[in-house]
Amino acid sequence: MIKIRNLNKFFGDKQVLKDVNLDISEKEVVGLIGPSGSGKSTLIRCINFLEIPTSGDVYFKDKNLSDKNADLDSIRQKIGMVFQHFYLFPHKSVLENISLAPVLTGRMDKKSAEASAIKLLERMDLIDKKDAYPDQLSGGQKQRIAIARSLAMEPDLMLFDEVTSALDPEMVGEVLHVMKDLADAGMTMVVVTHEMAFAKQVADRIIFMSDGMIVEQGKPTDIFDNPQHPRTQDFISKVLEF
Repeated sequence: MIKIRNLNKFFGDKQVLKDVNLDISEKEVVGLIGPSGSGKSTLIRCINFLEIPTSGDVYFKDKNLSDKNADLDSIRQKIGMVFQHFYLFPHKSVLENISLAPVLTGRMDKKSAEASAIKLLERMDLIDKKDAYPDQLSGGQKQRIAIARSLAMEPDLMLFDEVTSALDPEMVGEVLHVMKDLADAGMTMVVVTHEMAFAKQVADRIIFMSDGMIVEQGKPTDIFDNPQHPRTQDFISKVLEF
């Protein structure tokens, strides 16, 4: 589904991605782990061209996003993204937040979009919040609404960028539970996360990044139980220390 070839990204003189190559298959769940500043979030943002690569190519279903003729708006409609901060529209209700994009893009009429939104709210166990506004919700509820909003566009790929890092610990579990259900249902997912237990349990493949490079990748048991690269060994030993 995703092919990344020789991807480099500079911010000014600082190179944050260094010749990254990566393939992601349909229905695969990929966990991106590594220290802060290693390039994980920049990589995930390059997948849907929220960040424009300095050089290299990103393909989504064999369409090169770097091609000047690529219809990025159309491609992005099939790529859902959920951020650390929820970015809900504060002046719109939960139901409106979820149903807005399918209507604006012409995918659904208002009635169909709202019916779909209600099904998603039931899936998130938040149907009782459909008429609430974001400032009336907990952090965990906001993040589940943000996930539902992305799912409303019926994406083929979901990107998660440290979606639990701004949440109180007791709210993390309810969001991770939704993400696990998505993975179990066959959604293709790329997840930047510091939740190591979640990554080990849910991901099909773990990618460890450091200094803008993919240092090591493999099955969760390989990376967490038997890392090969010294940098991976050092990182895993620290995050699993307690």
